[in-house]
Amino acid sequence: MKLNTPATFEEAAKYEPDAIIAALGAKAIVPTFIEGWDRANVFSAEDVYCDLSKAGDRVVILGAGLVGCELSLHLAMNGRKVTVLEKASVPNFEGNLLHGDAVMQKMKELGVELKTGSKAERIDDSGVITSDGTHYSADTVIYAVGQRSRFEETDELRFAAGEFYSVGDCNIPATIAKANKEAYYAARDIGRL
Repeated sequence: MKLNTPATFEEAAKYEPDAIIAALGAKAIVPTFIEGWDRANVFSAEDVYCDLSKAGDRVVILGAGLVGCELSLHLAMNGRKVTVLEKASVPNFEGNLLHGDAVMQKMKELGVELKTGSKAERIDDSGVITSDGTHYSADTVIYAVGQRSRFEETDELRFAAGEFYSVGDCNIPATIAKANKEAYYAARDIGRL
């Protein structure tokens, strides 16, 4: 295993692999459509998961999918006051309804405020302003507005081995269950081509 090393064609080809299973994941969509997205107090969900100290005492999370809602629980359990803003009328749990119900219940228990129908328009020093003019105070704003597949990075590995499989979010951002299923079939099929 080699950590902290980009998965490039050159790096993979050095090992002369018979097969590659690419599971490069996805990257966060950066909300460049929101004024102030590039401020020093704005981070991706992944940034905060990797370094909790980036989150101040009052946090606004943009996006009520599984990533945003689960992050709200993590932050609330670590003493932050959290508000989750979602432009749609309901959170999006990607078909994981039972898990979504459990997450929603825990959000209520921990005092996480969920505001649906709230589209972020602007981020400033004091928080987030929505399209209806409502201001939500925050020291830190975290975006969890979706994922984009790593098609280019994945495709670069395609000819570094005789057999190539891509699994999980590097194909289409989805769920861990789908990624595990794809990985199972890829591993099972090695050598069958």
